[in-house]
Amino acid sequence: MVAMISPAAEAFGESLSTLKFANRAKSIRNTPVLNEYVSDQEALIRKYEAELQRLRSELAQKSSVSVSDRQLQMVEEGRRQAEQDQSKTYRQLQYTNREFAREKQSNEALTERVRQLQSQLQHPALNDGNEEYLRQLRQAGEALEREREALETDKLQLDRWLSFGASR
Repeated sequence: MVAMISPAAEAFGESLSTLKFANRAKSIRNTPVLNEYVSDQEALIRKYEAELQRLRSELAQKSSVSVSDRQLQMVEEGRRQAEQDQSKTYRQLQYTNREFAREKQSNEALTERVRQLQSQLQHPALNDGNEEYLRQLRQAGEALEREREALETDKLQLDRWLSFGASR
């Protein structure tokens, strides 16, 4: 590229502009391409081939870095330990689920017993032993409250196990 400038003072602005343009034009790089019809598929193929070449050279550089057997063994041991922890947590979760279901069933049975005792209290023919029924009703209510508290505790533990298992 040839840039023509003038030494005259009145052409200073124009000469400066020409020099700036020439400097910018100097950094332009063209990539010649054969004058042929290139379909979208062919363009994609060329693009993928260039990407493959780049990845191969990157892989060749990284393959020179090797992992020691000790590091590999440590990673494998960590993986095994994580699998064991996961299976242990899963077994504990299953046990807790079974316990929760058992407690829920027991709670339902106690609730039904309280309902029966309340219905017996409402019948006037059965009011002869009302004191005994009230005592049984209170005991059943207390047992039901204890079961409810145990179920809440189990549910909290189950939630903790679930969040612990999910965080791994």
